[in-house]
Amino acid sequence: MAQGCHSISQFHLDHPNLAKEWNNNYLILLSASMPKLEKILNKLIENEIPVSYFTEPDIGDELTSISFLETEKTKKYTSSLPLSLSLITI
Repeated sequence: MAQGCHSISQFHLDHPNLAKEWNNNYLILLSASMPKLEKILNKLIENEIPVSYFTEPDIGDELTSISFLETEKTKKYTSSLPLSLSLITI
């Protein structure tokens, strides 16, 4: 979840007007494998959907999180992903 915070912060810097529209209305964290995360990021960029991402310097600048506003256009990229932490059992 910390990685998600990094990409959200970057989204606010990269897209301040969109961040104002979002206004902390909701936040959904989803889990994805690295290849899936990269695939979603590339699709968002190809379709000119505002997105920000974070790469972790401690693990060789590996992509760890992306942030974007959910729209009807973006739901198709995330609808099959599970909620973060939903796979954890105590």
